[in-house]
Order: sequence, then structure tokens, then C-alpha cells
Amino acid sequence: MVLGGTVTVDNSTLINNSAQIHNYAEPEILGDGDGGAIYNSAGTVTISNSTLSRNVTDLSGGGICNNVGTVTVENSSSITGNLGADGDFGADVDNLSVLCLDSTSTIGFLYGNSTIPIP
Repeated sequence: MVLGGTVTVDNSTLINNSAQIHNYAEPEILGDGDGGAIYNSAGTVTISNSTLSRNVTDLSGGGICNNVGTVTVENSSSITGNLGADGDFGADVDNLSVLCLDSTSTIGFLYGNSTIPIP
């Protein structure tokens, strides 16, 4: 979870993560349920030479939920094969803000705002 600030994911693999509304181990703790691998709220996130795959969420953005802020995906990164439970709300990325994508990178299922190409 990115709440303001800056995060860089470089040369990494984020797999088999989850975001749940209900924490079955500790039922009194409720989660947001968005962003299986990354939830961005008012931050700046850069994904470089990395893979986000097989992440799941109870709501939207199995790979990334970009609620507010900027996400940049570059240098042969791949965000595919993730699962958002709501289906229509971005299995791989739910983008409600700014998402920049270079020509060497791949996003599978995108919901929300279109990507901004990086030259």
C-alpha cells in the first residue's frame, strides 16, 4: 500500500499476493480489498523490469489498484494473470488516475483510465 510518497519496484516478481476485505484469521480487522499486489493512493509508483502475476483481490485491481496518483510501468515489465473478484474492475490493473506505459511492457486486462504512452 502506497499512501503518498514514492515506491520503485525494480527487477522484482510480485506473485501470489492478496487483498481481502475480510481477514479470516482476525475477523475484527477489515482490509480495503483493492490492489492484490499494489494499492496506490496519492503516491508515485514505478514498476521497472518486473512481473506482477497471480495476485488476487476481493474487489478491484488484482495486480494494481491505482486509486489516486501516478503509476509508471516500464523496461519490459509484465502485469498479467491477476484476478479481481469484481471482474469488470480490472483483473490486472484498475486505473482511476494516471498510468504511464512504455512500448516494451505489457498490461493484460485494464479497467478505468487509458494508459499514457511513454515515448
